[in-house]
Amino acid sequence: MTGRDPVRLRPLPRRIRPYPDETTASFIRRLAAANFIDPAQIRDLLRRPGIPPGPGLAILAGCGEQPLILAMPQLGAETEPGPHLAGRPDRRTQGIACHRCALARGAGSHVGIYTTHEKVSCPRHLLWLGTEVQEPGDQIPLQPCPDLPAAFRRHRNLIARLGRPAVCRGFAIATIITWRWHDQGRQPDSFTARLRALIPAGHRTWARHRTATAAALYPCVVGLTAAIASPAWAQTAHSSRPNDFLRRISLQATDGWIPQGQHDPLLHWMQTGWQPGFPGPDTLQPPGPPHIPPPTRDL
Repeated sequence: MTGRDPVRLRPLPRRIRPYPDETTASFIRRLAAANFIDPAQIRDLLRRPGIPPGPGLAILAGCGEQPLILAMPQLGAETEPGPHLAGRPDRRTQGIACHRCALARGAGSHVGIYTTHEKVSCPRHLLWLGTEVQEPGDQIPLQPCPDLPAAFRRHRNLIARLGRPAVCRGFAIATIITWRWHDQGRQPDSFTARLRALIPAGHRTWARHRTATAAALYPCVVGLTAAIASPAWAQTAHSSRPNDFLRRISLQATDGWIPQGQHDPLLHWMQTGWQPGFPGPDTLQPPGPPHIPPPTRDL
């Protein structure tokens, strides 16, 4: 093969289809596993001069280039996203697809995808997909906690009302604060009930405990996000009357107890206004004017 002759690549014997928003590494791994070869061999082929990754991978997988790029936009040209890519995940947050959805599509149980911060649950199968999920076995069922779907809906409503950048930033801050509360042993009473429901007797492994802990904390994180992402309430938190903000937090996030103490992470945020490393929204934005939220009211 010459450096200018990528068409001499041939499809591998067993062909696979890409999963929506699948990462390139995941697709190469699945393609190699289907053909009983090492993924490094596929990467070596794609590194040859004159073979763009998108067309070369499409030839090896035996699927068209356009369907591959539509499913995996990262293989396309580095240009401004068109309307057909608006709202698709940016290439910053990775996760694992719902293993039941992946199996239904014939993609196997382990598919790496690009995702967004609010996609912490599979709406069809009610499996946890958020924090602490490292492999398909960590995707615990959420049916024992009927209040979790309400938290998912509230999270999506916050994005629709306040805009994705504000909610994404607020969610990152709220997640750090809530986990620090947990590490300090100061979690809401409802957390304990959810954790016990999510971990049946006889299934209390360390990995499952961490995953169930993340799911049980999620309603608290969303409640805290609603206040932090709201411009009016965030201003109140940093004003001369912070008690109004703390009372709101006690009602919608902490089951009645009011954060206090020198080492409380929420009070530290209120006093310093610290921000985690935040690169921006987690989706490809549509062309046009930025999101302008409507007048703020209680959420």
